[in-house]
Amino acid sequence: MKIIIFFIMFTSLLSADALAQSYEDKIMQECIKKSTTHADLINCASDNEKRWDNKLNYNYSLLYNVLPPTGKQKLKESQTAWLKYRDLEFKFISDIPYPQDWTIEGNMWIEIHIEERADIIKHRVLELADHYKAIKSHKD
Repeated sequence: MKIIIFFIMFTSLLSADALAQSYEDKIMQECIKKSTTHADLINCASDNEKRWDNKLNYNYSLLYNVLPPTGKQKLKESQTAWLKYRDLEFKFISDIPYPQDWTIEGNMWIEIHIEERADIIKHRVLELADHYKAIKSHKD
């Protein structure tokens, strides 16, 4: 029952756009299906965040390599600003004081926080991918 509650909370945190069936999303869904404990769910969420972070680095490199020198500098500046935003947002998420009387057990918030962080990274991944696709479509 707790796993079902987590899955409902997890999917409600994401927009329809974010639920696109990416490779990372499919792996996360399979992991959730196999999970039987809170520890399993925390591991699923943590691994998912790492996958999105790896995808972020990959998409950044793809975009960086197709930009002219001025674009590369602007991307570096943009990414530096985004990383500052990400770090502040992660701090905010981890410091949210949820009321004790909420119905979800305390350690369930750990999974939700990790998924919120992954969603922030995923959003940036998709932004970088869109920029890359736009540039590549004009070059081809």
